Formats: sequence, C-alpha cells, structure tokens
Amino acid sequence: GLFAAVAEAACVDGVAALPPVRRAMWHHASLFPALEAPGVEMPSCLAGAADELRAAFVADAPSPSRAQRDVSAVLASIGFEHDFEHVTAEGLSLDMAQPATRRAVEFDGPTHYVRGLDGKGPRLNGKSLYKRRLLAKMSWDVLYVPYFEWAKHETDDARRRYLQDGIATLM
Repeated sequence: GLFAAVAEAACVDGVAALPPVRRAMWHHASLFPALEAPGVEMPSCLAGAADELRAAFVADAPSPSRAQRDVSAVLASIGFEHDFEHVTAEGLSLDMAQPATRRAVEFDGPTHYVRGLDGKGPRLNGKSLYKRRLLAKMSWDVLYVPYFEWAKHETDDARRRYLQDGIATLM
C-alpha cells in the first residue's frame, strides 16, 4: 500500500542517514500500524530500527510552559498525585500522568491549535488530534485543559474547582 511505499522510500539510504527529526517522525508514524492498523506491517528497515526511531522521538527535552506548571501545582493541591512529563513505553509524552491508573492531564497551549480559513477557531491541529487518538487506543483516560479555558479561571479556587470537576469525569 501507500504507507509501505512511502516507508520504503525512507529506507533507501538506511535509517542512520535520516536526520533525527525524520527518525522521530517515522517513530510517530510507526505507531499507526501498531495501534490502528494491525494488518499493516512496517518495512523491515524501519521495524529493525524501532529503538533508534523511538530514541530520536523522545530526544527532544520537553519545555513545559508556566501555565502547564500551574496546572500541575493545582493538581497536586487537590490530591491528584502525578508524574510530570511522563513518557509512555511508546514514547508519547504526557504532561501530568498517573501511569498506574492510566489517567492523565494534558495542558493544550496555543501551539496545539490552528484557526480555520473561515477565521473560526481555535481548532486542534492534526498532531494533537493524532496524539489524542493514539492515547485513546492505548487506553489512557485523559483530561484535556485548553489554554483558553484555563485562562477563564483566574482564581486559585476557580482553577481547583475546574480541575476537580474535570478529574471527576475520568474513569
């Protein structure tokens, strides 16, 4: 199929010849057959380099925003103990996670959104939509906190209530 043809083209000079950003992209793409299309096989050149692709994917150190740190602090204050910047076995980063219960909170800042040609928005970008789909396939229960919703809650009490209400919706 098309996926295999594109993947094979990436292997012409070998995975080691790919720049790190491309290796990271191929790791992300490799999650597609693993989680969403089990009948689709990764070309052997990519499948054999799974560890190298994952390493490139997780190599970028996260740069949490002040707002993300604020969300984490409020979560801790309401008793939602969590790992900050947790990386799943598949290499996906979760802003605040409870790995044992597979519950997480993701703060979606402005870079997670785009505006439509009609000027309406914000709308989630493709990368964020894909990550949400993958996390659902991986059985993570995630509360997404959009930056524009968080900004509406200006006091500590309002932010605590907002997150408590959201956490209550998680299984």
